[in-house]
Amino acid sequence: MKKIEVKILFISLLLSTAVRSLPAEMEQARKNLFAAAGRGDVVGVKQALAKGANVTAEDGYRALVPAAVNGHLELTKFLINTVCARS
Repeated sequence: MKKIEVKILFISLLLSTAVRSLPAEMEQARKNLFAAAGRGDVVGVKQALAKGANVTAEDGYRALVPAAVNGHLELTKFLINTVCARS
């Protein structure tokens, strides 16, 4: 194996381990974020973000999607303007 391949493999391993080892509190905040986004619950979304939830899930799925799909226009605008623009 070439050195560059080993480095890429090592970095990939580190990143995948970091994603899987999220603290339980942050994982719960992420679940709450996506649930609140689907309900159109702006307060719930803000609370989840304050507790460390990330707007982008491991697979790149954004909290914006459930908000938009379920027709929650104000929440969709909030996510676009204040959160998703940073990520």
